[in-house]
Amino acid sequence: MEKKLKRRGSIKVRIMLPVLILGIVAIVSNVTAMSNIQKVNKNAAQIADHYMTSLTELSSIKEQVQQLYSLGLSHAVAINSNTMIDTVNTIKQNEEVLAESLKNYEAYLDPEDQQFYQEMTAQFEELKLALRRVCAFSANLQRSLANTAASTEVSPCVEKILNDIGVIEENAKQAAQDARTQLADVYAVSRITNSITIIVSLLAILYAVYSSNRHVLHPIVKAERELSDIIHGIDQKQGDLTRRVSILSNDEIG
Repeated sequence: MEKKLKRRGSIKVRIMLPVLILGIVAIVSNVTAMSNIQKVNKNAAQIADHYMTSLTELSSIKEQVQQLYSLGLSHAVAINSNTMIDTVNTIKQNEEVLAESLKNYEAYLDPEDQQFYQEMTAQFEELKLALRRVCAFSANLQRSLANTAASTEVSPCVEKILNDIGVIEENAKQAAQDARTQLADVYAVSRITNSITIIVSLLAILYAVYSSNRHVLHPIVKAERELSDIIHGIDQKQGDLTRRVSILSNDEIG
């Protein structure tokens, strides 16, 4: 009896195993797919919302610094008092805009950029003082001193700020490239996972078809054929009443 029960358990395993495998594969595949989607969304958001916006803001800051430099030079060579006043007002407005841009950029800073950002803001304060000296010399018609201040104070500040911006830009570009690489890795892993899922599913289906045919359909068809032969013989009054249906295995299908 124990042997028979064991055999029955064995054929149940043959039938249920492929179904179980398909279920496990489906669950693992869905969980993996959800995880990959989350990674893709995270990396795509980093590229679009963080790094690309960061680069755009840095480009705007760079333009504002260069514009301040041009305004300082314009004031140094200006000969009309009205032009000087207008230039000073424009410089003040641009300084306020640049200060706001630098403050807003803090939201996009990565840890490795903190040092360069602090240097950049410190140089911005130096630039404002240098521009005031240029404007003061120019307003007093001390053009030689204004030009000297522009070349020895304003220009170095602008150059240092642009260098810091360049370093932060390179870091942002590298970080964006790393995020793209991660996206590519997630895509590659997804392809491999999907390929394995398809292969395992196909093998499970093939095993299910084979198992059903070999252990269920084949014995039933054979038994049906033998029963038909027995019944036909009985109908013809030539049947062998001692003939039995073949037993292929000691399980519920037999």
